[in-house]
Amino acid sequence: FITPSTAGLPEIAVQFNTGLDYLVEGCSNVPALLQFSLPDAMTAAVSFDLSLGGTATQGLDYQGIFPPTITFLQGQGTVSIPLTVLADGLAEGTETIVIALKKNFGCGEITAATLTLEIRENLEVEIVPDQDVLFVCAGINTANLQVTGASSYTWSPAGIFDNPNIANPTATVSTNTQVTVTGTLGTCVDTASVFLQVISPTVIAVPAGSTQLCEGESILLTAVNNVNDQGLSWSPQSGLSDPAAAATVATPSATTTYTVTVSAQGGCTASDDITITVEPFDFPQFVAADTTLCQNSSVLLASPVSNSTTVFTWTPAAGLDNPNIAGATATPDQTTTYVLNAVSLNGLCTQSESVTVTVLPADVQILPENLEICLGESVQIAAASSTGGPEPWTS
Repeated sequence: FITPSTAGLPEIAVQFNTGLDYLVEGCSNVPALLQFSLPDAMTAAVSFDLSLGGTATQGLDYQGIFPPTITFLQGQGTVSIPLTVLADGLAEGTETIVIALKKNFGCGEITAATLTLEIRENLEVEIVPDQDVLFVCAGINTANLQVTGASSYTWSPAGIFDNPNIANPTATVSTNTQVTVTGTLGTCVDTASVFLQVISPTVIAVPAGSTQLCEGESILLTAVNNVNDQGLSWSPQSGLSDPAAAATVATPSATTTYTVTVSAQGGCTASDDITITVEPFDFPQFVAADTTLCQNSSVLLASPVSNSTTVFTWTPAAGLDNPNIAGATATPDQTTTYVLNAVSLNGLCTQSESVTVTVLPADVQILPENLEICLGESVQIAAASSTGGPEPWTS
């Protein structure tokens, strides 16, 4: 009985003949090599079921001799199968081959290994990063280029490159220059180009309004530059929605100077600073909405705020223990609407809110008010309350 622990799980890899990590239709008749391997050679033969899937069709998009099972003989660690891509002449886009090894170790079939290959219709030569213009530092005049997508390359004009036949040459230019690279894979050819623009980078940080903010407010900052945001970054990153974007929203918690930097090929940079002034500001949480209480009772209007530079003023001041603190306590004689005005230290930030305290009179009257009776006699008296409810008697 063979278990995964004794057999070891297989691995699937592919040895490309092109130097790429995908297949291309019609470029080369030299097959890629599928390699199935075990981590350790077996002391007895072991087999795995071979499954082929994906969007590509065997016999139409690719061919090879694929047995229903892959068997590792005693002492054998690797099994290889050639795979050849076919040119079907159909516009199908990128297709896939999904190769899997499966086995039932006694508790149901499991997928022991899987590999997905891409088949592309055409050769795709790309200069990295993919952009139309590459900015080169004036005075340094060199640019490091990189291309992918083929097995061999030729750059032109050849005279500006240290080696025009490699994927990553260095170009030296004194004036703006269009460069082209031709990539080849077997019989397939594709080209890509980029414009090298010699430039001295500049950048200006532009705010979308006043740079004086109340605590918690935001402002849009835009980096206006002449290098299409190449190498752009903001620092510090704290409080920014995207420190790598030309337009970023700043929400600093304290006064902060932001620096934006751009760069060009060759290492030259340009920077600009902008300071966002943040005015500290506090506003308390009202303890309750409009409230009702009995005459001579008290209520806390808002939560206290400590160590704040914000100036608080309650109006009217009547009935308040302190009209100049956030957490004032009210003991009004009559129904009163209190308004809290908060102003930051330099007057940049303001906020106002109100709360109404409804006061119910709490007077009690005994009827009749004056009465004379003889000793031993009784009389009925009544208590009239302004609240309308029965009142307890005490002697």
